[in-house]
Amino acid sequence: MVLQITSGKFMARPDTFLKELDKKLWTAADKLRANLGAAVYKHAVLGLIFLKYVSDSFDIRQQQIESRLCDKNDDYFLDPADYDREEAYAVEIAAELEAKAKAEQELDAYRQQQAALPEPVDDHFDQTLDELKRIEDEAKRRKEDD
Repeated sequence: MVLQITSGKFMARPDTFLKELDKKLWTAADKLRANLGAAVYKHAVLGLIFLKYVSDSFDIRQQQIESRLCDKNDDYFLDPADYDREEAYAVEIAAELEAKAKAEQELDAYRQQQAALPEPVDDHFDQTLDELKRIEDEAKRRKEDD
């Protein structure tokens, strides 16, 4: 079932896909029953029974929620007249895009500032230590060769 908001009421529209799926699953179960033994068949059937249970439970819960959405005295009540979804989403998206653009500008400015700074002393220190270690290793090799 798919919900549609129509003039302030939530109306359920039947979803033929689920009905066709249910029919195909039961047809497949019938075909399996002819080809499988009872011990193997029970696993397939139990899966289908569970799927049917979950589907029915979902439908029941969906109807409960739909009734709560339409009940003006319920906390879940949604009155479509209270808001304009498209306009609200457009405003939210515009605000998010603006915030993202501002953040990207700030990040670019930060990167430019970092690029303008000289290399950190730590990098020079590490490079110097690496060079000293290389020279020491080279000196040890020469000493061993002599």
